[in-house]
Amino acid sequence: MDDKEICIETYGDRDASYDDYLQHLSSVGPEQCRYGLYDFEYEHACQGTSDTKKQKLFLMSWCPDTAKIKKKMLYSSSFDALKHALEGVGKYIQATDMAEASYECVLEKCRSTDRS
Repeated sequence: MDDKEICIETYGDRDASYDDYLQHLSSVGPEQCRYGLYDFEYEHACQGTSDTKKQKLFLMSWCPDTAKIKKKMLYSSSFDALKHALEGVGKYIQATDMAEASYECVLEKCRSTDRS
């Protein structure tokens, strides 16, 4: 694959879970970086109201600490260009390990810009 081109490697099913997304990230190998676009659904409660379902499309840059430095630099520098090329993305997330990519961590980042 050409290092100067960003290609779509796989599409997830509309009903795929966030665990499926994480499983794919971990399956690419400990030295591989990836970009991931995910439509994240979660519960949100404004003050004085009941929980409502929210969705946020996020773009994740997945660059594990174990990836080669050249690859991490390439992904990091391309992330800004990718951000500008995509419309409708509600959150940008950079993750270097499964803790940063975890449901809880992503949920916290998505909720951080919600009104309470």
